[in-house]
Amino acid sequence: MIKITGGQFKGRSIECISGRDIRPTSSKTRQGVFNVLFSMGFDIEGASVLEMFAGTGLISFESISRGALDAVLVDNSSQSLKVIENNVERLGIKDKVKLVHNDAMSFVSKSDVSGFDLIYLDPPYNYKGYEELLYVLLEKVNKDAVVIAESGRAMFNENGTENIKVVKIKEWGKSVAHFIRKR
Repeated sequence: MIKITGGQFKGRSIECISGRDIRPTSSKTRQGVFNVLFSMGFDIEGASVLEMFAGTGLISFESISRGALDAVLVDNSSQSLKVIENNVERLGIKDKVKLVHNDAMSFVSKSDVSGFDLIYLDPPYNYKGYEELLYVLLEKVNKDAVVIAESGRAMFNENGTENIKVVKIKEWGKSVAHFIRKR
């Protein structure tokens, strides 16, 4: 069990699954993510969240706890989605959450992601095609959205590339989080 670190559900426990590809985002990292968002002037209140590779759903639960309007959680693991569904029931937020059983690239390729304000990606560290997924996603997001790409290594420098701006890069333990906006 892991506890939510902020907002209306602060201190509430969340059921997690374990496995070699599941790394629940630590409380230090989750608090750090929301501190960076706050420092960027991002207001989670009323935001729509997309969590790719949802795993445990912790980022979405933290976001809703802190005032996000709703969240879509995408994962290709039936086991992960079942645990997330149980936690959604436990927290009483069924009306704010949509679960999608799909591969990340397939979801991004076929979906309109322009309505999301915050998009969080935390694939397994051995996930192939992460940069390609990010570029496809970043072509489709609205210019005000914040994309947080977590990985086990730095993928971009702080200048980003021609159509993206890496606003900040933060490291927490083995995790490197890129806070990205569209130019």
